[in-house]
Amino acid sequence: LVFPESTKLVQPAKENGNGNVISGSSDIFDAIGNAGYYWTADGPDGYGSYINGRLRYRPLSFLEGKGLLGISAYGSAVNGEAGKNSDPYHKRAWTVGPTAKMYFKGADLTADLGFGQVNEFGRGYDEARTVFSPFMWYSNYGRRLEGKPWLAKTEVGLGMVIPLSSGERDMRTGQLFFNQWIYDKKFNKDVMLSTGLQAGLGYDKGGKGYNFYQLGPAVSLQY
Repeated sequence: LVFPESTKLVQPAKENGNGNVISGSSDIFDAIGNAGYYWTADGPDGYGSYINGRLRYRPLSFLEGKGLLGISAYGSAVNGEAGKNSDPYHKRAWTVGPTAKMYFKGADLTADLGFGQVNEFGRGYDEARTVFSPFMWYSNYGRRLEGKPWLAKTEVGLGMVIPLSSGERDMRTGQLFFNQWIYDKKFNKDVMLSTGLQAGLGYDKGGKGYNFYQLGPAVSLQY
């Protein structure tokens, strides 16, 4: 690992004639937010809304700038409407931990690990259940079309939440995400704002377990 120069943490990404990234990245910092509507394929909750956000700061580079390391933070909130057999459902989660990003020809791979807290109330629970230090893993693979502001990047992500408390194993969640970034707006050579859509499907093991789907807008700010 190397600490980049303080005046320029990481050099802007460059490519050789074959399209391979040969040094650096502009992704020292990024902030991504998603919000939208979710509904279940089965189970008692029916439908609701969600919002989540993710911050990443990656000041360390390796492999001659083809990889970056840093820290990430994540937070989410889900509010479910009351179904026939349950109370309104609420779920909150936050984690912090290391993050890494690798660059390939026209593509990148990001992985986050996190530890924090999951709290949920509803679905027939008499009181809120809280688990500290859950293990959260999230990764996404994206391909970018260089120099195109419209439909420039498509990403596929996979996330898992696994509480470490042995008594709350049924609070596990797994999700598969699809992000389509629709428009990139560059303010200068270092800052870019992207807007798009996120679709996802997942499985929540809480209670008897149920499948769920979600759809909504997404926004990303990168430096």
